[in-house]
Amino acid sequence: MLGRPNPLLVLDNLEQVVEAAPDIAALLAACPSLKVLATSRVRLRLAAEYLFPVGPLQLPETAAGSSPDKLARTEAVAFFLDRTRSADPEFTLTESNSDAVAMLVGHLDGLPLAIELAAARIWILPPEVLLARMEQRLPLLTGGPRDAPARQRTMRDAIAWSYDLLTPEEQTLFRWLAVFIGGFRLEAAEAVAAEGDSKIPVIELLGMLVDHSLLRSVTDTPDARRFRYLESLREYGLERLVARGEEQSARDAHAAYFVRAVTSLQERVNDAEPAKRDARLITLLDHLETERDNLRAVLAWLTQQERLEAAMVLAVAIWPFRTNQTHGIEARATLESLLAHACASACSVTRAHALHSLCHLARRQGDTYQAAEAGEEALANFREVDDLVNAGRVLLSLGWALMDRGQTDEALEHHQEGLRLAETVGDQKGMASAHDLLGRVYLVRNQHEASAAHLQEALRLSRTTGDRPCLANVLAHLGVLARREDDTVSASRYLRESIAIAREVGDRHLLPSALAVFGEVLRREGDLAASETCLQESLEICRQTSYEHGEAGALLGLGCLALERGQLGQALGLLRESIVAFQRVGLLSEMQYGATLCLDAFACLSLEVGELVQSARFLGMADTLLDRNGVPRPKGKPLYLDERRLETIRQGLGECELAAAWREGHSLSEEAMVDEVLAFDLPASVSPKQREKAPSGVESRLSPRELEVLRLLAHGSSDREIAETLFVSRRTVTTHVSNLFAKLGVTNRVQATTVAIRDSLL
Repeated sequence: MLGRPNPLLVLDNLEQVVEAAPDIAALLAACPSLKVLATSRVRLRLAAEYLFPVGPLQLPETAAGSSPDKLARTEAVAFFLDRTRSADPEFTLTESNSDAVAMLVGHLDGLPLAIELAAARIWILPPEVLLARMEQRLPLLTGGPRDAPARQRTMRDAIAWSYDLLTPEEQTLFRWLAVFIGGFRLEAAEAVAAEGDSKIPVIELLGMLVDHSLLRSVTDTPDARRFRYLESLREYGLERLVARGEEQSARDAHAAYFVRAVTSLQERVNDAEPAKRDARLITLLDHLETERDNLRAVLAWLTQQERLEAAMVLAVAIWPFRTNQTHGIEARATLESLLAHACASACSVTRAHALHSLCHLARRQGDTYQAAEAGEEALANFREVDDLVNAGRVLLSLGWALMDRGQTDEALEHHQEGLRLAETVGDQKGMASAHDLLGRVYLVRNQHEASAAHLQEALRLSRTTGDRPCLANVLAHLGVLARREDDTVSASRYLRESIAIAREVGDRHLLPSALAVFGEVLRREGDLAASETCLQESLEICRQTSYEHGEAGALLGLGCLALERGQLGQALGLLRESIVAFQRVGLLSEMQYGATLCLDAFACLSLEVGELVQSARFLGMADTLLDRNGVPRPKGKPLYLDERRLETIRQGLGECELAAAWREGHSLSEEAMVDEVLAFDLPASVSPKQREKAPSGVESRLSPRELEVLRLLAHGSSDREIAETLFVSRRTVTTHVSNLFAKLGVTNRVQATTVAIRDSLL
């Protein structure tokens, strides 16, 4: 038969008899026209071999938000639907279950056997319930066809089949590497494996695990590769690790490697020459982002083992570089838990650093009271051990928290004392930060000359030390000062450099703020298209990172831009979203210049449509926020409310009526202010063209299902009633309600109903 022209020999499951590979090579040599098509979980390692890897099924690009029709066209979902209908012919993909199905096939890594076994459970467990049980998937993925081979009836048996084909050394490495989450590099594998058996040839064995399709090798950087398990395989590896009594040793080695790696990278950044600091900082940021799941696992393990000193060292090493608000919330909760633990109550330098970190994180999230409490304890601890460098830096952090509470006099005292300590010990980085913060205090106090002097000194010092993150902040503050003084040329120069550095070092907290200020400068210069580009990028970054204060500022800038273009309907929608976002942060939780400027913009908008009394009320609201926060109205050219517009309001109302309307607005509570702002609408006299909404308004951000939920919610239905009406679970309704609250920029049902009625969404 093999002597016929162009014969094809098909061999299946060759991993069972991989030792026969030389016989296949001999057969090919004897029959030159022969072609062999072989399937195997293991490479044959023959010279004539060409590999065609069969990867998992294609997964949806996003786990949520896609339409059922679009999801059904992806390989993994299509296969899931096909196998599900064999168990439950009435099952259909709908708006209510499509997100759960997409996430389910993603959790199963697109593996056909895993998907088939999960689909067999649908007649008992709906997708949402099945997804909730995926934390331990192997016990669920059973019940394959009785006419299938034994190894294909459960996911555990399928993996065990491959595991049993490994040598003892390969099995050991397979087990120990299962402690990694999200993958690992070669050096990490070598460090962990060395704790188990220093004689294991890790490079060679990693190659064998890849050959056996138990590990995947992917490009991490141009000069490095990363290895990762599919989650079902990792779960099996952990089961074997626990069964062999090796979990403690493997997790200890995993933790030791990451504590050592992160602290080493941090020291390299801190000790680097100015010219090399940027590159090393970017390396550290990339490492933290890539290893975020491993770092979470290490922190959890160290805490569980009550090794709190090591856990705090790692947490403190990580936190300064996490500019994502969600990560910041997680970091703050971790530090609070560690510091509250009884074993961590004693004074120590490590505890002091953890308290200082908590001070920063709490302040950034608007909790200035916790920031002050943590900072005071950190300061006492550093003073107790005579650590003047860190005592000075804590004073600066405390001053910043006081500044955000509007206590500018107290903030000034802390910054001045921090500067004195930094000068005493020769801490140039501390001196640069102190001058930057002093410049910011004087800017708030409208003392522009003193502000400029401190900021210019901070600029000199940060350039000298090569502290790029500090330099980016200083440049941004100089840009704000120049904008206040209507020097748009200098403002543009400072802000362009600040934005470039923020991009380089990955500071996604400063970047959107600097972009928003630059967008305002460009608007003043008349470049409205470039202004919109900056503000839209700022808004996008803020939403990606859950930076609500920045989001409010970007929406304000876009609202003012729409007002400038005469797009009154668009301006109204954007400014409403902005004030609600400021309210979520807390109108009195920080120095709310932004909320004040937003109310100024509402005064301008109401002036544009002839509502002069309402304009005066909005001005009263803006001034009361400044008064309650204890800060003066910014000196210099305003964001949008200029003297010409103020004079128009004065002449239109007269002094008595203006004063009466101003007092009414000034007397309102924060909640009443927001309610009045949301109730304000354009009068009927406004032209249809001016009323046009932005194409990217609230309605376009809601899915059809979310609009259904909103309509029911607005009519007073509870979550349970909505679930019954739409034939979905209460958990699904809760998720939809949470999502639409975020998209509408509200925090409760009353506000959601108000916005929905206002924007004609019902």
